[in-house]
Amino acid sequence: MLDLRSHREVTPASAGDAASAGDGPASARDDKAQAETAVAAEVSRLDATLRRLRERIADLHALQLDQEESGAVLANRVGALECAAPPPPAATGDVAALMQRVEDIAGTQPALADETASLAQGLGEVRDALAVLRRRLEAVAGRVDSVAALERRLESIGGQLNARIDGLEQDIEDGRARAVQLHSAHSLAVEARLRRQTWRLGVPLVLVGLGALALSAGAWWSGHQRSDQNDRRLAQLAAQLETDREAGASRFAGAIAGLTDRVAGLEQQGVQLAQGLQQGLDAAGGSPTGQLMGAGAMPDAAQRAPASALTALAGPAGVPGSLGTSAGPQSANRARQPLRLAAPRWMIQLIGFFEADQARAFTTANGIAESAWLRMSRYRGRNWHTVLTGDFPDRASALAAIDSLPAALGELRPIARLLPAGTRLEPAN
Repeated sequence: MLDLRSHREVTPASAGDAASAGDGPASARDDKAQAETAVAAEVSRLDATLRRLRERIADLHALQLDQEESGAVLANRVGALECAAPPPPAATGDVAALMQRVEDIAGTQPALADETASLAQGLGEVRDALAVLRRRLEAVAGRVDSVAALERRLESIGGQLNARIDGLEQDIEDGRARAVQLHSAHSLAVEARLRRQTWRLGVPLVLVGLGALALSAGAWWSGHQRSDQNDRRLAQLAAQLETDREAGASRFAGAIAGLTDRVAGLEQQGVQLAQGLQQGLDAAGGSPTGQLMGAGAMPDAAQRAPASALTALAGPAGVPGSLGTSAGPQSANRARQPLRLAAPRWMIQLIGFFEADQARAFTTANGIAESAWLRMSRYRGRNWHTVLTGDFPDRASALAAIDSLPAALGELRPIARLLPAGTRLEPAN
């Protein structure tokens, strides 16, 4: 067997020799295997053909012997009949039938002879095929001998290649050792140079890195603060929009209530006028015209809604602690209980928080816990607590008060808000 190691490096010439040497035995072995397979198949086919021919010849031979035996029996019977007395007419017919049978058997003899000849010819062809197979086997044997010689030659070439590979491996090991030594020396020189450069540039680089880190932290903090301020401003704007909507609805409801009151007053005046007219007509003597006006000129007062009932619908809800239309949240500072506005009022909105505790802590830290109020609404799907202060009759007064706020509160960009009637407020303390 060849000992060619695939992991070794070989020269192009040796690689070419090995490739050519490896292809020869493989092709020879393949040809040998194919030839042996073909020969085995051909031998099997010829064996089967010979078995069939032998069986056919045996059958024909048995048939020939049977016919010969039948012919002899018939000849004996014919001879006996000829030697005997003249046969009766019925026996003459039997003899004729026997003679016809003998002639038929004699007629089949040429056919049997022809078939025997064809079988003999088939046997000759089989012998020829066997001779061809013998010649092919001899050729295959010769190729096998050449393959064996080629394998011996390849083994010799493999030994030479192994020797060359061993020499190349030794050269590679020597080169690796030298490369390791050079790399070690180069690494030491690079490390020494890097140490010198690090001492010269390390401190400035560290300072630059710290400065960049500080700038990044400052930028992040500034952006975070701006983001928080923007969130608060957006929350205040959303709350202002909600307040404006609620104020508009409240104003519309107040206008409707005023119109209802005026209609009720006009109806009451009409009823009083009709009653006075009826009394005058009654004093004049009950004329038909007075009777007509008394019966159908004005509708029944009992079918009308009294003005007091319409006024009650437009007035405050009557919740305990609610304020009248002229009183604001500051009038209830002494009690400091949750209240509901009975009329729209202007207040200053300072800031908003998602947590009520944070809002109360803010009022305490800025010293406005005793005068501030908290209003809860919904913002971004969560409870939103806005800090409110002041009590003003109009927007101009609220804006003037914003300008006089302390600097810490003025930096929050507070806004003036109109709180509609029915708004619930809670004390900050």
